[in-house]
Amino acid sequence: MLTTPGLSVIIDAIKESRRIFQRMNSYAIYRIAETLRVLFFARIQTLMYLKLSVAGHLTIFLTRTRGPFWSIRPAKILWIAVLGAQIVATLIAV
Repeated sequence: MLTTPGLSVIIDAIKESRRIFQRMNSYAIYRIAETLRVLFFARIQTLMYLKLSVAGHLTIFLTRTRGPFWSIRPAKILWIAVLGAQIVATLIAV
């Protein structure tokens, strides 16, 4: 019944609707995958930012002395500055 010459318009409409559905389905899968990628990488980038922040401050403590970093206590102002910067970096990351 659908293959008779008088119904070719219906057949073409069904074919076109299937193409449209496939495009919409592909787009939905793409958007889901892209959202997951952004979320997975937004977390890795955040962790890398915090790692760089902590590593930079630890380098300050390591280069202050020739021996172990705990052999000479840093000044109170340095502790406050590092602690404040780490709090700000953590808040930025969150």
